[in-house]
Amino acid sequence: MSAREELLKENKARIKEEEERISSLLLSLGSRGMECGLSVRLPGFMKLQQDCRNASAERIRAEERLKAIRNASQEHEERRTLVESRKKDSAEIASSIDSLLTSLGASIYEKCSFSLLDKDAFAPVYKDQEKPGKGSLGSVLSRLSREHRFRRYGRLVISNDLDAMLDGKARETAEEIRRLQGLKAEADKEKHELLSLIVAKKHSYEALSTEGVERAEKNAKGAAEREEAALRNYGAFLWDNGGSWIGEDTPSVLLDEIERILAEKDALECLIAERKRLKSEAKADDLMALLENEEKKLSILQKERERIDSEIADVEAEAGRLRMKLEEIRREQGM
Repeated sequence: MSAREELLKENKARIKEEEERISSLLLSLGSRGMECGLSVRLPGFMKLQQDCRNASAERIRAEERLKAIRNASQEHEERRTLVESRKKDSAEIASSIDSLLTSLGASIYEKCSFSLLDKDAFAPVYKDQEKPGKGSLGSVLSRLSREHRFRRYGRLVISNDLDAMLDGKARETAEEIRRLQGLKAEADKEKHELLSLIVAKKHSYEALSTEGVERAEKNAKGAAEREEAALRNYGAFLWDNGGSWIGEDTPSVLLDEIERILAEKDALECLIAERKRLKSEAKADDLMALLENEEKKLSILQKERERIDSEIADVEAEAGRLRMKLEEIRREQGM
């Protein structure tokens, strides 16, 4: 790429930037014009203002719709996440409770094997120990069956408020089980409340989610672009008809916008003039190159012609010499 081509490419980019700045300033002029509530008696003025109001209202509705969909989606996902979290909390607490119930039941079983606990209150335990083959802690069915039985003994204490009959570690374990049961009840309650809320909001969420965030974002973006186009058209109208509304009472904010546009328009005209000059110079360069090429061809042809002319002269001289010799021979024969 030649230096002039580089200049033309740079000039084109600068013109595009300048046009974008002017477009942005016309948008700003239109926006300021709407804010100032201009009133101009010109054909089409009222329609352009109404177009701007309609586009603005459409953009606000689209943004509110998008916000509602985003909020609904976010709330729905947050509730679902909380439900899963409470399910996990409840399961973990239940596992801890089962472990403590097994420990408490094993302690009760051992104490009952030594008749240390009230036989009426703990009758199910004593009854199991009286069965054949149930007297030894080491021979109580399989481990899983044994753990299940111990948990049943632990629930016996919790269900019948027998904590007072226990002492030491067993009583502390019972108190911890009750505390964990309270936490589990809270987690389960919150989980059910969240599920009820999800069900209650299901129809409104589905109505919003059917549209989808992506589509709502697209609609909001399109509405914003249409509002900008309406304001830009209004700003262009104000610029083109400045002589009809600019006066002593014109708000300074609008005059500032006009001055900025004037400066950018002047800069754009300079760039356009520069482009014309560069194109003209480029065309002149192309013509000069063509001319130089033709002159080279002409020079070659002239040299070729000189060579041919020289050869023609040589041939003519030889032909003359031969003609003279032929005449001499003919004269001699005539004698």
